[in-house]
Amino acid sequence: MSARSLDHLLQALQLTAGAFDLNEPADDWQPVSAGTWPSLLVVVLAGRLALDCPFTGQHVLGAGSLAALRCPRPMIRNASSADEAPTRLVFGGIAPLLADGNPWITEDGALMKTAIGGSDLLRTVEGELLDESRSSAPGAGVVVDCIVKRLFTTLMRDQVVLPARDPRTLRLARAAEFMRASLAHAHSMEELAERAGMSRTAFHQGFSQLYGMSPFGYLTRLRMAQAQTLLTSTDRSVKAIGLDLGYKSRSSFWAAFKTAFGVDPTAFRTARRLTPP
Repeated sequence: MSARSLDHLLQALQLTAGAFDLNEPADDWQPVSAGTWPSLLVVVLAGRLALDCPFTGQHVLGAGSLAALRCPRPMIRNASSADEAPTRLVFGGIAPLLADGNPWITEDGALMKTAIGGSDLLRTVEGELLDESRSSAPGAGVVVDCIVKRLFTTLMRDQVVLPARDPRTLRLARAAEFMRASLAHAHSMEELAERAGMSRTAFHQGFSQLYGMSPFGYLTRLRMAQAQTLLTSTDRSVKAIGLDLGYKSRSSFWAAFKTAFGVDPTAFRTARRLTPP
């Protein structure tokens, strides 16, 4: 696309945004959501952020990174080393539209990123964008939209697009997304391979190469991440949480959780509730 063509598109850009939040992710994978908004805008203020999208795999974004993505149920975690600052990010949902009203970002798995570290724009995100997102003053939403439009325009000037990959990758991503959306389901290798349109052997090998772990290892990681969220944010019993995540008994969930984290679910819940916010 020529600079002139891009300029015409940006002049006609229509963009609305939701409220933006500050997040300090833990070392364990956790979901991040744009709610009902079609795309997610992320600004990494400090540290390094690991981002996992079922369509394009894992990415690492450093401090000062600005990214927009269209991805169902992305997962994030702190990827900073012990001698680096912990990850801090600001994120929110956006709906950028072309002049004809069609979405700007249409391809599942699309990721655009650039760097804004050291710029006044990064300070605006940490200051004014968060302040206006939390404000009930008249026009706060308009200010948020204006700041986000500036961010999106900056992003489009120097974009790096990672589109959805080859058909084989998309087939594997369908299986991964099915696991994400149905944690309680009794998944089998045969069913997952069928969803990907592959033999069991080809599916297992391809999935392990793409995601760095076996299909059932990936499923366990998803279940454990959700278990941490439910144990921390709800009062549901350990048995009920385990059943919701596809474990047939309290003991099987207990064993899986302890294997993953070195502590049982009850002790994990107690420790989190004793930790000051």
